[in-house]
Amino acid sequence: MNNKLGFKNTYKVECFREGQLLWTEERCNLVVNEGLDDVLNQYFKGVGYNAAHYCGLKSAGAISANDTLVSHAGWTELTGYDGNRVAIVLGAVAGQSVSNTANRAQFDINASATIGGVLIATVDTGTAGVLFGAVDFLAARPVLSGDTLVVTTTFTQSSL
Repeated sequence: MNNKLGFKNTYKVECFREGQLLWTEERCNLVVNEGLDDVLNQYFKGVGYNAAHYCGLKSAGAISANDTLVSHAGWTELTGYDGNRVAIVLGAVAGQSVSNTANRAQFDINASATIGGVLIATVDTGTAGVLFGAVDFLAARPVLSGDTLVVTTTFTQSSL
């Protein structure tokens, strides 16, 4: 029997303007090689354990399995929102899944921009941490200063 461990991470992004829902995008992400190695190091080797994870926004452009926080040639990280990457506060693990449904990540947009997707990293700023994964929207979405993006993240593992 060949069992493989599979990650299915879903991101639901909602954009609100003046309290009204403008659009919703729900996509599954790519866990990049750096993120997969980090899981193996932390869980099986006990190296560099870090329970903190943060959500950020990315420009249009395709993610690649070889992307890292330091090097991601196909896209840039967007910072047109108040504060740093937003901490992901996860609920209880059940059924091989965990999410931030009770405490969704919120981005208060402070500049017009085009959002191409979201990312998950182990640090709230800079490139010294690990890029766990990122997701591309089907098409880039415009946002304006004053908009609010709300991100629900669900991490699921299963044997394939």
